[in-house]
Amino acid sequence: IEAAVYRRRAPVRLAGTLGDVRESIDIVTVTSAEALENLAGAASWTVPWLSRRTVVAVSERVAGVARALNLSRVVVAGAADPASIVEAAVRAVAQADRDGARGGRSRGDGAVSHRGPG
Repeated sequence: IEAAVYRRRAPVRLAGTLGDVRESIDIVTVTSAEALENLAGAASWTVPWLSRRTVVAVSERVAGVARALNLSRVVVAGAADPASIVEAAVRAVAQADRDGARGGRSRGDGAVSHRGPG
């Protein structure tokens, strides 16, 4: 008996669906390298669009894929659980607010990296 309950394939209409709401999105959470690669390959505008967003990656490996795509606003969550992902996004927003108040980015590249509390 075979039960196909999980398939790995790129969404067919991702670019069209995302195109309608993309400018209202500030933070993109990525839970796998494959998901990020699918998003990056969905349309010619996705990588430039991602480069203007904060990308929250659930691991250093996924963050490495983001950096290989030349995305500089990459935040690594302390873990892959929802609370850690939200905490990383909140820290990224707070960092962006602090950087904006100083008139620039503290590291010069817009990257934020933090693992866990503290």
